[in-house]
Amino acid sequence: MARNSYASFGTPPLSPEQHLHMTERFDVLRADLGTTWQTRLQQQRRRLPIRDHETFVSTAIAPNHELLAAATFSEVRLYDVGRQDRAKNARPFTSTRVKMISKTECIRAIAISNDLLAVVTRLRLIIYQYRETGDIEDHTLEDVRIDQKAGWMPRSVAILQVSSTDTLRSAAAWIAVGGEGVNGMKLYQYSQKTWWRTPHDYRLNLICPKNTGLLHAVGFSTFVRDNWFVVFAITSENRVICWKIQTYDTGCPAATARNEYDANATHSPSPHSGSITAVNVFESPHGKPYIFVAVDQKHGSHLIRSFIAPLGAPSPQWRSLPDKAAGRQLCSATATSNGRFLILAEKSYVKVLTLRAAYEGGLTCFEHTLEWPSSLRDTAKDIRAISLSAKESLGCVEVTGVDGRGHLIYARVSVPGMPETMSPSLTRCPTLSVMELPANAIVRELCGKEVGRSIRVDYAVAEGDSESEEIQIMLG
Repeated sequence: MARNSYASFGTPPLSPEQHLHMTERFDVLRADLGTTWQTRLQQQRRRLPIRDHETFVSTAIAPNHELLAAATFSEVRLYDVGRQDRAKNARPFTSTRVKMISKTECIRAIAISNDLLAVVTRLRLIIYQYRETGDIEDHTLEDVRIDQKAGWMPRSVAILQVSSTDTLRSAAAWIAVGGEGVNGMKLYQYSQKTWWRTPHDYRLNLICPKNTGLLHAVGFSTFVRDNWFVVFAITSENRVICWKIQTYDTGCPAATARNEYDANATHSPSPHSGSITAVNVFESPHGKPYIFVAVDQKHGSHLIRSFIAPLGAPSPQWRSLPDKAAGRQLCSATATSNGRFLILAEKSYVKVLTLRAAYEGGLTCFEHTLEWPSSLRDTAKDIRAISLSAKESLGCVEVTGVDGRGHLIYARVSVPGMPETMSPSLTRCPTLSVMELPANAIVRELCGKEVGRSIRVDYAVAEGDSESEEIQIMLG
């Protein structure tokens, strides 16, 4: 039976009263994909220029959907898909060939944010500031040789970039690199004031207990709540590991909780077929965190079906997608950050599923779907280079997808009444303040025996947002 170590995330089994608390209440928005959209989608589907003997080993789509990155074993190309005619072939506007330091070195994976491009090879993590003028390689933020002595090999990479309202930085970014074994993930932190820089204490090692395989995919939650977010990894053993990461104005972030999901229905010694193809961590319209796990159930698979669940919930609360809504073989999938839709890439179609509140609590989806033909396919048995992304705009959802063979799809789904989603951002963290109190703040006088003790009082400090801060008074 599928297992979930919910205790490590601090989430015990729910009582009936807690089940009632998990009930979602929000208005359902209906998506529309009429015949006009169907024809336009077929006209907009196109293929990236690619040589016959080449395939892309990794692809990535920027959150703003303006840029797309595709990598061969030695080169990374950037495509300005936001400005090009979507009815024509997309052509790269720039590219960079990574200078390898070993004959066996090659590109394993790439990730892209609105400012940064991350490339992992068999030996290194390379960060480029690709928006700067000039050649990409001339604007390298960092080139890290990862665990040169320990032999730890990078396998996957992801980026989370957010804006910031604190006084120390205007933006922040975290880059997750997945590898292998118990020390499976490394988290790197970067910040921007006037330019991007690397803080002094910027690396965090995340432990993957009992992991004997590799992390073939990593990713981040689509939200940042109270300056914390979730980073996750998909193992080759079809398990999902999630960490809750708390950030601070200064210093290294901290992992405050861990949660694991096991997609294996049985633990038979015989080899299983199929795999977890995508994971998304997002918030519902009611503001509650959820996880969506997309599964490719091939013939004879020992894996459970694709499911959606409250983040940290035990397996009885995992809700499989309805049979009539989703097939068993998903090439890729994604969720809108507002928690209203799931987008699934099956072998021949892309589907849009509308999420709704489940009667027993949590989320499920309607059986009715919107769908259109898709050319997205896996590149090879050991290379899954499909990227699928959804961007919410005022009254619509834009869907962009690309695979390792260069097939590129684009769709615009009309959603009347849907507001534009705000991008995640950091806020100013509360700090422990030491300050001189005015004369009228005296609580009482102390006798001689009490001198030297410390007392603690709460004092409202009117600073900016009028937040109440704790002040510790040392006497004597």
